[in-house]
Amino acid sequence: MAESKRRWEERNRHTRRDSDLKRRYGVTAATYDQMREDQGFRCALCRTHEDDLPLLTTGRPRRDGSPAVNTVKLVVDHCHTSGVTRSLICHRCNVLVGHAENNADLLALAAEYVRQWECC
Repeated sequence: MAESKRRWEERNRHTRRDSDLKRRYGVTAATYDQMREDQGFRCALCRTHEDDLPLLTTGRPRRDGSPAVNTVKLVVDHCHTSGVTRSLICHRCNVLVGHAENNADLLALAAEYVRQWECC
C-alpha cells in the first residue's frame, strides 16, 4: 500500500503542488513560477537569490522516514488578515515578518535598534 501511494505522489507531484498553492494562498503553480521570474528569483525583502538560499522542506516527513515531498526556497508571503498574497520571500524573512506580526512600526524600531549597535 505505501509503495503505491508513493508512486501516485510521484506521478501527481505537479497537481498536488498546484492544489496546495491554491488552497493555502489562492495562487496557481504557474502564478508562483511567474512571481519567481518577475522577482528575478530573489527574495522580495532581502534580495537574496534563491540559489544562495538553503532548501526548505515543508510538511511532515513520510512514515518511512524519507523527507516531505515539497521543497521550496521562496515562500508565499501573504496577509493573515485579508489573505492577500504579497510576494515571495525567503524563510528567514518570512519568520522575521511573522514574528513582528506584520507591524511595520515594530520592524522600523528593530532596524533602528540594530543600527544603534552596529559596532558589535
